[in-house]
Amino acid sequence: MPFQNQFALSLELTKFLPLGPIVNASGEAILKIARELRRSGSDIVVEEDLAAVFGRNRIEPHFESSFKTAVRSSEIHPISKYLDIVLEAGAGPTVRRSLNDRARFSTVVQLSLLVYTHKIHDLANGLSRALEKRLEGSNTEMSGSTVDYEGLAGTLETCGDQTSGYRWHLLLDAVEDTMPLTRSDHIEGLCTEPFATLGHDPPEAAPQVGRQLGDKRGLDYVVLQGLLDLLTCVQYLPEDRIITIRCTKGISTIVVWAHHVLGLTVEVSRGDRSGSTTFGLGQANLIIESSVPPSVALLDAVDSEQFCVVGDAISEPVLTGRTYWPLLGSGVRVLEIKLGNIADIDVKELAALIFSNCLRSWLKWLDCHYEPRGNTKPRIQEAVQIIFDIVLPTESLAVNIEGSSTEATSIWIQQWASKQNGKYGIDTVPPWVVEGCILRLESLAIALSRISTIHGCHELPISADALLSQRALERLNLATTFAYWCNIMGRDKSQDRYIERASAFAAQGWTVLSGIIGCLDPSDHSACNIAIIRGVPSRCGERKHWIVDGTVSTSHDVDDLIAEPPGSTSDLRCSNVISGPKQFLAVRGPTFEIVQMYQMIAADETQTQRLGFRQMLDALSMAVHLKPCEHPQSDKQTVVLPPNTLTFHFSFMISDVFVNDDASINTALGLSAGVPAARWVLLSSAVAQKSYHGYTVYIRGPDCCYSCAVQQAFQDEIKSVVVL
Repeated sequence: MPFQNQFALSLELTKFLPLGPIVNASGEAILKIARELRRSGSDIVVEEDLAAVFGRNRIEPHFESSFKTAVRSSEIHPISKYLDIVLEAGAGPTVRRSLNDRARFSTVVQLSLLVYTHKIHDLANGLSRALEKRLEGSNTEMSGSTVDYEGLAGTLETCGDQTSGYRWHLLLDAVEDTMPLTRSDHIEGLCTEPFATLGHDPPEAAPQVGRQLGDKRGLDYVVLQGLLDLLTCVQYLPEDRIITIRCTKGISTIVVWAHHVLGLTVEVSRGDRSGSTTFGLGQANLIIESSVPPSVALLDAVDSEQFCVVGDAISEPVLTGRTYWPLLGSGVRVLEIKLGNIADIDVKELAALIFSNCLRSWLKWLDCHYEPRGNTKPRIQEAVQIIFDIVLPTESLAVNIEGSSTEATSIWIQQWASKQNGKYGIDTVPPWVVEGCILRLESLAIALSRISTIHGCHELPISADALLSQRALERLNLATTFAYWCNIMGRDKSQDRYIERASAFAAQGWTVLSGIIGCLDPSDHSACNIAIIRGVPSRCGERKHWIVDGTVSTSHDVDDLIAEPPGSTSDLRCSNVISGPKQFLAVRGPTFEIVQMYQMIAADETQTQRLGFRQMLDALSMAVHLKPCEHPQSDKQTVVLPPNTLTFHFSFMISDVFVNDDASINTALGLSAGVPAARWVLLSSAVAQKSYHGYTVYIRGPDCCYSCAVQQAFQDEIKSVVVL
């Protein structure tokens, strides 16, 4: 007898298994668990509601063992000795309590897969709607009840973070390799180059908008809704029930879910193009047909339809899929998507081209924007080797710095295209697609070379869609590199309001953070670093995904301007007493908000200045680092000041030191030497006003003596403020 609705089917399942785990704990113990879950970002009520549905399914034993091995451990990584926030990686309260509870463990595993293949907020919306529709027809007080959306989104994100140690991409890739898309699928659907940014005008017939790569892994809503109960039904009655699914996307996700995770046999029919593929042994429990409209049906042993859900594109939520790649070898994946089956020798030649182009770009940047970052060439070499998962041959490391990257790229494209002779339909790939591919990979290599923790980033999951659509890096400074990694790691566009204030961002259990955090002096080498580390920002067990600035100081005044006569001398030392920083922290939504407070103690008053880590990152990005010299360093050095030089003691803030447009004044020296707190405050204040008044801000490092610092700024013959 067919079921009238999904609630009736769900009710039938209770005859041979419980609806969900039963809480056998005292009230005090439950409250303790609830607090731990809430601090980690999850919700105990949501977890129990989800376990009542997903917890009914049995996990395949071999998969269960491998999954537990991958996720059971946890680690803590300090990020600053001055801040009580750490990066917490691996198992948290949600995973730990699931390891000894079959229903909760089953729930965690299945949610981990769904989170890995879908955008979290879309998945939360879809699950909330699906759980609500399951209760339609119950005629009880449960009918019409909904799962809290915010709690559901938090629980999903928490589950994804704590299970990021499991490499879902291996299973998904294996399934997709078994059912490969044809070359025409890639050209038709994935030719999404932003032509204008590449300097080309596309032909009128060229496709400018294509489907997202993640769509092939995202489920149709109707499929998600149907499988919530049908997988359970087939798993407990494998001889009497068969699921049939019609859909064109999310096929690899369904196969991994049903076959690898739950142990069912799945048959996939791709139509006349490639026949069918079977995953597992014996009679198929689940049959997938590549067709539309999407639908899910449950058949009995004599092929009589027991239950069916048909998609309705007008009223259904949209589940946006997403595809993650490990950073190691991601460049090869880009080439396969954009250019087809490219030979190994061509990959090595292209890697060598990208290495030489990146080295030229970076060295030209350093000519005008010196940074104390160590030897550039080995870091770019390692970045390229990680991206392509190869070892660059020795002969490719000899680079003509004076050569033209544009010309070299054009020559490579012509030579590569001439070797194809139409193989793999390669004659359909326009040159601007190839150039755009190369520019994106160059940007990835340069951005990766700036990561101080590059050795530990091989398994970093990056968003394939973001990488394929990301614009080429136009500026190579700290701020743009940080924003680049936030995007590549899958930042949700709904969180745009945080990015301008952020100094750390976490996604998929990994965090990108600025070296500014915990750096006492702006000239420290670590201040110019960006790190990517496995883990999520945590404080006393409370996990968040952003570290952002709180309310900072923005007003600017000037104090004690002194125009020095030619030949004057100065020790350039800071004579003000400045204390700090003292950190203040607040928790708001998904963020830790941090403000650092500095105080200047003067004879008649105490003034305060509030700075944030992102404010300091932006200031350092906009300043010019003075080049090192070979002179011995001395904190007691007295300097003869050049003509047209102005010095000033500051009361935390600097406005227009050239307020009267006095053409005789060329260089303004902020007397901050020897006091790291004073240097941060002066740097932030000077940079905040530079765009309005047209001066350049220089900052001296420990490898440049005071005399050379003053002379470098003076010889540039532009109006400047120097942070000594």
